[in-house]
Amino acid sequence: MMFALSHSFNTLYIQLALLLVIKAVAPSPSFADSPLRCPGQNTLEMQACAAKERDERQQVLAARLSVEQLELWLRSTREVCRSASAAYRDGSIYGQLVIHCEASLHQALLTQFKGLDQPR
Repeated sequence: MMFALSHSFNTLYIQLALLLVIKAVAPSPSFADSPLRCPGQNTLEMQACAAKERDERQQVLAARLSVEQLELWLRSTREVCRSASAAYRDGSIYGQLVIHCEASLHQALLTQFKGLDQPR
């Protein structure tokens, strides 16, 4: 009887520990379910906003460039932006700086596709 009680207690303890681990690593419903409000209130939100902007510009570029040109452009801008932000590589802002740089370069290229009669 003592073994059965001890075994049940250990099983309960293990289940509780697993539940705590799952809760700790699962995304918070408040962040995962909430809509993104840009420009963001913290580094993660600001980085997500910058990534959204970059991805939207990248989609427009994809419609203007060939697959080969787009791949070359993306590879080049990524390398240039990583190099330009290298001083911040160990900081929490590094990813945001790289993403913002890529979005800015995408916009600069998109501006070149505008006609002479369109505002730049």
